[in-house]
Amino acid sequence: MTTGAGPLVSRSEWPVFVYLLAALLVETLFFVVLSPLLPVYARELHLGSTGAGVMSACYAIGYGLAAVPAGSLVGVIGQRWVSLGGLALIGLSCIGFALADQVVVLDAARLITGAGAAAVWAGSIPWLESLGRPGDRGRLIGLAFSAAAAGACVGPAVGAVATLTGPRPAFLGLSVLILALSAVGLVVSAGRQPPAPRRVPRAVRAALRYPGARTAVAMVVLPTLGFGVTGVLLPLRLHGLGVAEVGIAAAYLLAAVLEVIVNPGVGRWFDRRGGAHVLRATLGGSAACAAALALPLPASALLAVLVVSFPVFGASWVPALAHLSASVEREGGAAGVALGLFNISWAVSQVVGAVGGAELSHLGAAVPFLVLVVLFGAGVRAASTLA
Repeated sequence: MTTGAGPLVSRSEWPVFVYLLAALLVETLFFVVLSPLLPVYARELHLGSTGAGVMSACYAIGYGLAAVPAGSLVGVIGQRWVSLGGLALIGLSCIGFALADQVVVLDAARLITGAGAAAVWAGSIPWLESLGRPGDRGRLIGLAFSAAAAGACVGPAVGAVATLTGPRPAFLGLSVLILALSAVGLVVSAGRQPPAPRRVPRAVRAALRYPGARTAVAMVVLPTLGFGVTGVLLPLRLHGLGVAEVGIAAAYLLAAVLEVIVNPGVGRWFDRRGGAHVLRATLGGSAACAAALALPLPASALLAVLVVSFPVFGASWVPALAHLSASVEREGGAAGVALGLFNISWAVSQVVGAVGGAELSHLGAAVPFLVLVVLFGAGVRAASTLA
C-alpha cells in the first residue's frame, strides 16, 4: 500500500492501523450477524414478525441515539478512548446475547451493540486519518469501508455457527475475542495522547452551517436509502421468484466481497480527482442500478443486479465521508463531529429506506426503485456544487 509519495501508513503505526481495521470489521459483523439467528429467536421466544423487526431495528436505534454524542466525545476525550470504549461496549453486549432468555434483554443488548458501533466509527475514522497524510484521506476511508465490508462477509457465517452451537457458547466466545481485541488496541496505542479538547457544540453548529458539509450529509443519505430499500425488498422478491435462501445469501456474500475490492480504489480516485467527480460517477451508477431493479427481471438477472448494485451504492459513502470530514476540518470542527453527522444520517435514512420502501411497494413493485432513480439523479446534480 504505497504511492509515489511514500507509504500510506508508517511502519511504526502499523499495529494501530491493523487494530482500527479489525475494530471496524467487528462492528459490521455484529450489524449482520443477527439475520441467520432471527428464526431461532423467533421460534424459542415466540416472536412474531413485529417482534423480530424490533429486535433487528434496535441496532440502528442505538446507533442513531449514540451517533452525535459519540462524535462529540471525540473532541473531549480523544478518538483513542472513544474507539476503544465502543469496542469494549460491543464485547460486553455479546454477554447479554449469550445469557439473555427474554426478548427485552435481547433488544437492550442489540441497542447497546448499536451504541458501541457508533462510538467505534466516531473514534476510529479520525484516528485512522491521523495516521496518514491529508492527501491520502480517501484511500484510508476506502480501506475502512473495505474492512467493514469484510465484516459483512464474516457476519452471516458467525450467525450460522451460532445456529449450530447455540447462541450462548458462540456469543460468549465472541465476547472474549472482542474484549481481547480492545485490550490489544489499548496496548498498541499506549503513549498516544488524545487531541486537545474543543468546544464541541460550536464545532457542531459550524459543521451544519457549512453548505459543503450539508451537501455531503445528503450524499451519505442517498446510498443508505438505497441499501434500506433493497435490503428489505430484494430478498422478498427473490424468494417469490423461487430463489432459495442459500442463493440469496451467496449473492449478498459476493456483493460484500466486491465492496472489499472496490472501496480502496474509490478512495484513491477521490484523492486524485476530488469528491464532486467521484460522487457524480457513483451516484450516476447507483441511479442506473436502481433503474435496472425497477424492471421485471428473471431471478438470475435480478441476482446479478443485486451483486453489482450493493458495491455501487456503497462506493458513494467513501467520497461522501471523505468530503464531509474535510469540510468539518475547514470549519475548525472537532475530530469526530463529521462521524457523528455521518452516523446519525446513516441510522435515520436506513430506517426510512426500509420502512418507506416497504410502504411504497404497495403502490407497485417498481415504485420504490423509481423513487431511488429520481433521488440519485438529484444527487448527481447536487454533487456538482461540491468544492
